[in-house]
Amino acid sequence: MWFPQIRWLPFEQETPPAPRHSALFVLTAALAASVSLPAHADMMFNRVASFAVAGNLPADVEKTTPTSSEIITASEDGMTLV
Repeated sequence: MWFPQIRWLPFEQETPPAPRHSALFVLTAALAASVSLPAHADMMFNRVASFAVAGNLPADVEKTTPTSSEIITASEDGMTLV
């Protein structure tokens, strides 16, 4: 005689249960965590001072003379401007 299989416990399932958290919830939580953490980056340039090019003209040259910016280059290590 053939007898049908009887399941006594309600938690017995043939397929695994569906995930409780949706993908939208997981993505929202990941985005919130990434925004709340500060970004760390090394400072590459620290401005020490600036000056007007016209203020660097010789005394015998008029202040209205057209000028161009100074040409500045960096040292090999990139930490000093010359």
